[in-house]
Order: sequence, then C-alpha cells, then structure tokens
Amino acid sequence: MPDEAITPGYIWSGTDTLRTKSSPANLVMIVKADNKFEGYEQLNGINCAKITFALSGTRELKTQTQGMDIKMSGPFTGTGELYFAPDKGYFLRQIVKTRMTGQMEITSPEVMSFPLTMDQNSVTEVKN
Repeated sequence: MPDEAITPGYIWSGTDTLRTKSSPANLVMIVKADNKFEGYEQLNGINCAKITFALSGTRELKTQTQGMDIKMSGPFTGTGELYFAPDKGYFLRQIVKTRMTGQMEITSPEVMSFPLTMDQNSVTEVKN
C-alpha cells in the first residue's frame, strides 16, 4: 500500500523478490505488481479497501526427490484481488491466479529437459 492517502482509481507499481527455502525445495520469485485501488467494499461485515493487481515476473524452483534434482523455471503472469481492512491494519482475503511457461530440467544421472506450463490459483483468507 502507498504511504499517502489514496482515492478510488489510484494506480501504483511495485517490485519484490520472494525467497522461500524448505527441505528440500528452494523457490525464488521476482514479482512486479501493477496495483489499482478500486474503492471500498464490505467483506464479512468489515469495510475493506479492494485492490486489484496484474502480476508479471520470473519463478525458479529447485528441489530434489527420489535422488533426482529438479529445476522448474520461467516467466509468469497473473491477476489478483486483495481486500485490506484499513481500520484493522491487515488483509482479509487475497485471490491470486498465475500461469508460468518455462522449462523443467531433471538430472538423473543425465539431464532431461522439457517445456512446462504451470497454473496456480490460491485464496488466502483470514478466519474470524
């Protein structure tokens, strides 16, 4: 969210790098978001700022399974909606849909590579 006061129709952009490490996966995403404040809506009886966004960037996932090294990488695009409760200081719901087109490489012991299309849809919601 921008630091200054905004009105419906306000547009802003941002770029972020997300790094997630777990055993045995390592994910790096560079994300550019073009955001638009649509206005206020009620969600579960709470006044929320509705923000829509378009995403683009790159995703690289490295993991290991059954002795094979697997790497999935490529560009992605997507869209989403975020419902933020300004009075509470946190979001209540986020919906994100993305599509990545790229390559998958599997090393076991030779390298195999093939095209990959990955669709991801997620809903993250705070429960009262």
